[in-house]
Amino acid sequence: MLALNGSTILTTPLQESVGAAAAAGFLGYELRAPKVDEYLVGHSVRDLRELLQSHGVTPLSINAIERFNTVDEKRFEEVVKLVRKQAEIADAIDCPYLVFVPEPGDRPWPDVQALTATRLEQVASQLSSYRVRPLLEFIGFPQFSIQTLEQAVSVCEAVHGAEIGIVLDTFHHVIGGGGPKMPSEWVERIKLVHLDDVEPVTSGALSDENRVLPGEGIGQLAELVSSLRYAGYCGAYSVELFRPAYWDMDPKAVATRAYASAARVVRGGQ
Repeated sequence: MLALNGSTILTTPLQESVGAAAAAGFLGYELRAPKVDEYLVGHSVRDLRELLQSHGVTPLSINAIERFNTVDEKRFEEVVKLVRKQAEIADAIDCPYLVFVPEPGDRPWPDVQALTATRLEQVASQLSSYRVRPLLEFIGFPQFSIQTLEQAVSVCEAVHGAEIGIVLDTFHHVIGGGGPKMPSEWVERIKLVHLDDVEPVTSGALSDENRVLPGEGIGQLAELVSSLRYAGYCGAYSVELFRPAYWDMDPKAVATRAYASAARVVRGGQ
């Protein structure tokens, strides 16, 4: 399944964004949490469910609960409240996943690994009464506490009493030093792939603004997709871009380009 993440046309209202995704041919959609909150100011959760159903678009995730893993107990109480709120919405619209993004920080890795595993155990406990599961997304920027697929897998392996999946964002995988090939036991953990390429830059640090459409960068995405498929991945590929230049364009045009680019990359991996 090809899906569109709402960040790709972030400034577009949710109703229009879902419509643009469906018109472009996407069968799945990742909801941005702030856009859901904005929509629900004047609509009900039932309206949201009917919006997605009317366009024939399957919700894949609510994205994201950020900076959850190394916060203190008081801050984590607020995280838990947010988890419950988003889980109720996700459950009501048949959305299977909440995405969790780690904090920046410079704690020693053993401390990050242990504390993140504990937080994910607590999150999984909160979700036990919902039809929603947590996914951990690593962030390849050097200031973040979990930067690589290997680190994300090691955290998930340290979680007791719950099976935690991983989001593989191809942009973060590449800038974090990850190659196209990876062990099948790592791929077994991956439940969702964010498909976005890396703009070639000659100076300065990379940022989210350096994401480009699949196949238009240096990420070797067709090879990466081929490796994922060979290792057994059969889940969705979701185009997730945070590029302001795309936000200024017509959302239907961006969604159409995103679908065509993603389809070429995924077909190229077959």
